[in-house]
Amino acid sequence: MWILFDVIADIILFYPRTDAKLKYHIAQLSEQEWFRDVHEDTRYTGIIWNNRKIKRLILSPTNMKLLTKSKEKQKELIQIIHSEHEKRR
Repeated sequence: MWILFDVIADIILFYPRTDAKLKYHIAQLSEQEWFRDVHEDTRYTGIIWNNRKIKRLILSPTNMKLLTKSKEKQKELIQIIHSEHEKRR
């Protein structure tokens, strides 16, 4: 019983932290024009904030470093965003 309580408590305690981290990373990426253009498009904003696959990619510190430097990784993220948008339609 205590294990279940611990798991639930961890989820509740760490959720806001993850949300704040996502907000911070999106703000960092929004400083770059390639991401800002996609993020400001209303078709993709909700997907960026709510899609697990995209959030996992953005929340990773390793990926964040690559996204700020690598054109290839940037194209990969944009492609994922577009494909997730197509799945939603």
